[in-house]
Amino acid sequence: MVEGGNSARGIENRNATAKLVAVGTNARGEDGASESQGLFNDFGASAELRGGSFVGSGGDYAFGILNSASATTLEAVGVAATGEGATFNRGIEINESAGAVLQGGRYTGQGGNAAYGIHYYYGTSLDATGITAKGSGAPTDNRGLTQWGSTVRLGSVQLVNGANRVNGTLTCLQVIDGNFVSYTCP
Repeated sequence: MVEGGNSARGIENRNATAKLVAVGTNARGEDGASESQGLFNDFGASAELRGGSFVGSGGDYAFGILNSASATTLEAVGVAATGEGATFNRGIEINESAGAVLQGGRYTGQGGNAAYGIHYYYGTSLDATGITAKGSGAPTDNRGLTQWGSTVRLGSVQLVNGANRVNGTLTCLQVIDGNFVSYTCP
């Protein structure tokens, strides 16, 4: 666990030559003044995660996983990622031309002014299969998925509190809501 500072990061994986392989790892970034991240994967790095948990807690923004910047890649299987205790909470954020493949696992944003399981902001692509994405505990802005641009493909996914697609392409197959009822993606 890493605490305090401007950005508290449990694991920082950064630059085009960095490759992280983590199996059953538990990482926590807590009480960063600006941001807290369980995993910060950035600047062309690649990460392969198998199981484990990644928690960002406290600050203005909390990310279980922040996957950011061009050519950055992430493959996560059976991972739990939680953003909590901040003003804006995200289980995972994928942004700035980063790509991700998520298989199994749970992505949760909890509390604050806005809570998103997945916040997808102009990444290259996101493919998610067999996951749960949940945003809850915020006064009004709770979403399983918020999408800004590019391509998101969801298969056998549970979206608790739905999706907000601002733009981009969203393709869904066998998606259910928090009550286990079929969900038609916007």
